[in-house]
Amino acid sequence: VNLLGRLIEGEGVQVMIGAENRLADLSSCSVVASTYGSGGRVMGSVGVVGPKRMQYGRVIPLVGYLARALSGLLSPRRDNS
Repeated sequence: VNLLGRLIEGEGVQVMIGAENRLADLSSCSVVASTYGSGGRVMGSVGVVGPKRMQYGRVIPLVGYLARALSGLLSPRRDNS
């Protein structure tokens, strides 16, 4: 919770590798995460926790896509009819 809570301050997909996580339990892991929300309001975080040597080229776009998809689902839809 503390780790994802810090994401609220940043924008876009964020990558924290090893000691950058600032949590001793995650010092051998990486976290790729992003926030999502609606109307400029952050409503949550989504991310992947894995080994330091994960496939960043695949994980980063996936996390970004998922955050945008969740934001889209939460945004009010406009009826153009």
